[in-house]
Amino acid sequence: MVPKIPILLAMLCALVFANTEIRHFTPTDESSETASISQLSRDKIVAALVPSLKSLTGPYETIEFEKLAYLQSTNATATDRENWYALRNLENGRRYEIRVSYAATTPSDFQLTLFTFGDLLNTYGKSIKEAAVSAGVQNMETSEHQEGLANVAMYVKVAALYAGVSTMPGLENQLVPYVLTLEKHVYGLPVQALRLIVVLVVVVLGALFVITPRVLAAVDDIVAEEERESRKMD
Repeated sequence: MVPKIPILLAMLCALVFANTEIRHFTPTDESSETASISQLSRDKIVAALVPSLKSLTGPYETIEFEKLAYLQSTNATATDRENWYALRNLENGRRYEIRVSYAATTPSDFQLTLFTFGDLLNTYGKSIKEAAVSAGVQNMETSEHQEGLANVAMYVKVAALYAGVSTMPGLENQLVPYVLTLEKHVYGLPVQALRLIVVLVVVVLGALFVITPRVLAAVDDIVAEEERESRKMD
């Protein structure tokens, strides 16, 4: 009989130990041509260019259970081979990271390509007026641009290459699952990591100044009690 415990441990390790690919970026001001366009108008234009667009909102958000067809897939459409996401509520000049995590048992090379609104228009070969007409935007709803505005949006395209070597044909036609995370950096560290450090510091200080003195006091009491018992016996 095949032992079940090693198999279960192997399955758990495959799930826990995931590969991660990260892109760091800093949102910057758009060109003067696109900076004055309100976010509402941008959303309408981008939705017309990328109908399946999903959103991640700063300072931290994760989308789980995403799936994607490999670029080498022979039975997938071009739309199936790439997923697009809007990265919202970004602050100009602040550092962020966008990262994709996937199982270590999935041999993949993920590609994360970042775009500003202007980059996205250039990618689809559209001028602002052409894109607005295609999206049915009559009024560009221009608004005065303010540096440091906290509702800046960028966009990321996720694609994946099958990087495995196998004698089994057709593996490149399978969908690859992944988790996508947007996270802001504070003092050079991701927000969640900084929170974890704060929790660890509180735990360590609590152990050092609260638990440890009580344990030492209890040990001293036990030692003193044993010494008293020893004197009585003498």
